[in-house]
Amino acid sequence: PQFLLMHLPFMLDVDSKAETLSFASRQNFITFGNGRHALNVDAIHFLHEAIWPLIRKSLPNANLRVYGAYLPQSVTQLHQPKKGFEVLGWRENLDAEIQKSKVCLVPLRFGAGIKGKVVDGLRNGTPLVATSIAAEGMHPMKTFDSAEAFAKQAITFYTNQTEWEKARSAGKSALKSHYDKKQWSKALLSQLSRV
Repeated sequence: PQFLLMHLPFMLDVDSKAETLSFASRQNFITFGNGRHALNVDAIHFLHEAIWPLIRKSLPNANLRVYGAYLPQSVTQLHQPKKGFEVLGWRENLDAEIQKSKVCLVPLRFGAGIKGKVVDGLRNGTPLVATSIAAEGMHPMKTFDSAEAFAKQAITFYTNQTEWEKARSAGKSALKSHYDKKQWSKALLSQLSRV
């Protein structure tokens, strides 16, 4: 019955994050995901084959760092530091890596539900470029499904501080308006009381 249903996304302490690094203090693109999930493996291959060559053509000194536990051989063999594609595997403190990165890339082509990796980018003050699948179930955001559009937006965020700052500010607003633990806790308790 409708009265039993309630949308409950991630509940985050949105005010607990310290101020993260500035545009000038960051470098590299980042993507991450558990290698046991086919959607993450597919996204990395999509990046390697279709998106990264376009980015690297415009930004020949840029690097993309790929993090994730249990990455299969099909992914680890893509490690090509000379081409700026670095497959670095699992990290104990992924937040630190996200905070050092300038742009987070989330090119998921299938999957369902709200995506933790999108929220991880927002929590760490890192602007992200996402496909419509990556944004599914999340807050409203602009999405880019073709390799060309995705790469173009990634390059814009990487090179244009004004656009980068706008995206970071929008991310902070999204956290407060869509994932605030205080707001959702009240709503949940109210719903439980009604039921």
